[in-house]
Amino acid sequence: MKLQYTISSFLFAGLLTVSGQSFAADSAVTDDSESTPREWTGDIYRIPAEELDSSLSLLEQIEGRVLFSRDDLYLIIYPADATLPETVASSRRLRPANGKKHTLPPLRLPRQKRMATMENARFFYDANLIHSGEGLPCAFDGSGVVTGMSDVGFDANHSAFLNADGSQSRVRKFVHYEVTEGRVDVLSTPEEIAAYSTDFQSQTHGTHVAGIMAGRGGGGKYIGMAPGADIVATTSDLYDVGILAGIEEIIAYAKSVDKPAVINISIGSYGGPHDGSSLFAQYLDKCAEDAIICISTGNEGEHKNHIGHTFKSDTDQITFRMDDKAWTFFNPRGTSEIWSDDETPVKVGIYIRDTANSGNLYSGPLVDLSEEPEWILTSDPQLADSDPRYHYDEEYAKHFDGEIIITGGIDPENGRFCSTIYYLTDTETMVSASKPWARYQIGGYVTGTAGQRVNLYADGVQSSFIGNQGTPRPDSDMSISDLATGKKVITVGAYWSSEGETLNNGYLWAGGTPLTVCAFTSYGTLIDGRVTPMTVAPGGPIISAYSGPYVDLYGDGFCAYEHDGNYWGVDSGTSMSTPYVAGAIATWLQANPAMTWKDAQDLILESNDAENYPLVTNPRHGLGFFNPYKGLKTLADRGYTDVETILSRSLFANYGNGVLSISNPDMREVKVELYLADGRKLTDISAGSNPDIRLSADLLNIPRQSGVVVCRITAPGATPEILKILR
Repeated sequence: MKLQYTISSFLFAGLLTVSGQSFAADSAVTDDSESTPREWTGDIYRIPAEELDSSLSLLEQIEGRVLFSRDDLYLIIYPADATLPETVASSRRLRPANGKKHTLPPLRLPRQKRMATMENARFFYDANLIHSGEGLPCAFDGSGVVTGMSDVGFDANHSAFLNADGSQSRVRKFVHYEVTEGRVDVLSTPEEIAAYSTDFQSQTHGTHVAGIMAGRGGGGKYIGMAPGADIVATTSDLYDVGILAGIEEIIAYAKSVDKPAVINISIGSYGGPHDGSSLFAQYLDKCAEDAIICISTGNEGEHKNHIGHTFKSDTDQITFRMDDKAWTFFNPRGTSEIWSDDETPVKVGIYIRDTANSGNLYSGPLVDLSEEPEWILTSDPQLADSDPRYHYDEEYAKHFDGEIIITGGIDPENGRFCSTIYYLTDTETMVSASKPWARYQIGGYVTGTAGQRVNLYADGVQSSFIGNQGTPRPDSDMSISDLATGKKVITVGAYWSSEGETLNNGYLWAGGTPLTVCAFTSYGTLIDGRVTPMTVAPGGPIISAYSGPYVDLYGDGFCAYEHDGNYWGVDSGTSMSTPYVAGAIATWLQANPAMTWKDAQDLILESNDAENYPLVTNPRHGLGFFNPYKGLKTLADRGYTDVETILSRSLFANYGNGVLSISNPDMREVKVELYLADGRKLTDISAGSNPDIRLSADLLNIPRQSGVVVCRITAPGATPEILKILR
């Protein structure tokens, strides 16, 4: 189920990071006076190294803050009424196609939030055998692994997140970012977490997601995929900077306790280049070097948010109408993006359709965005007199109030031309007294160059497309969330896990035929040929934990189960299938704590059920159905004794007769780490730089009882060697 959130503020102190160093803010991030609270904003920014010192100095002058950074990408918040330094390149800044610099103050463009997109599910593909240990060296439950999420609406004190004896929460840290208030709440002790309620009482999305990923269930029912894992929960108001800062918090905690981490992101957004080049996707890929990241593809697989077309001539045209998700069409809001496959510009125009007469009564000029990169249609003649970017049209003003903003330019991250249309307009005329919805609708038309390929995307939150006859029709072929287009993440779609679940109020939450892909699953083949989703997993209807404060507010009618005063409810979507995969990967990390994002991707593709569900049957299948047990069994059965080489030189090892033998011909400094199958670290020692290293079982602290130990051997510049030691 696709959700959009509006979140109330919190009071808390700031924790800031610049270039990897954390420090407490020396001044309040927000204005705590009795005057109107100051509004804040934030985003991802690229700052060149040669401009870093000056940019940070100027940022400090406007009271801005850097939350986290990776390489030259920075997560920055600052007062909304301030202007950023010119050297700070925003994730939304375009380069004029004609090479000219902007001479007017930057437009205050609308910001869009992202969208936060069990019992029977545990038996598909033998997933239940993971917890019983059948056919495996032992039972796996994610112990020794950190599971994290960046979400909204989380109840840390739900019984699903307590430890086995119920004495303490398994939530090790809870961080909430309220970007628009410039605030962050950090709860890091059991006492602080126990005293906390929730980040947002009227939502339970994060609680439901965490229950699927790592919940212990209640009374033996509705157990998540990694019920033994640690949990780090981060929530926010769902702007990019808050989502990513939350991910950084999870990674920082996992590093502090020296445990591997898997992170779930059940959040989506449909605007963007859809090629992995957005700063969000780039930043997320950098985070994937430190944690395995699972992200939902989205729930727009049935919605018409995309139009793809190759222009046959210079006069060939795409026309569309904006479909207002409010359906009444009185207050059109939202965005439409037009992306060229290269730097070739497009021309864009606006028209008004009279739905009573099925005809167009206004067609605005075709704007050449290579010459006018910012063009605004307005109903206010005074604005047109004061700013050359504004264009008053009397015919438009007869039917609509407000503005329609059109921008265009080349995205410096990918060299592709992009035009964005922002709808901020209103109309009052109804079709008739018996048809009380807007008579007039906004439409757009686009032309390009013969042979030019373009993709149009609606935002999917406030608007989608309505097609016109004789022009390319809207479709869902690129319904994939732009956030899920990075190369190092695991993209997850959904299949039905139940035909339906009955709620306390007697209603049936409808589902579908089990093991059939959900029609709502977003999908797409990206510009570089990558197919998404990478895998599909149980997506609903799934019963999982419901936030206690949420039930207090709305009652238990929409719940489906109660145990000891805690509630479990139903939801469906890729928001549910993604934590299922993340929780399963936690058990994989328990078996092999050294597993990387690439290892996880390869293992998913190796174990996916693709033969029974070929891509040609339904593109929503992506690259196959997720098989968590096969993946874990493959990992547990695999011998980790193959020689790994770098530049024809090797670092390899074997174990026998109680001795670990390491061949180190390059005489590098060798480090040895040993883990139990439940993820607990046994040994972390430096083994020296001799060409032949021998370490006894006693020195390695290998237990004498039977079981499995995973041994990770590393050296600078060498590929890690992983051994499975049976004892």
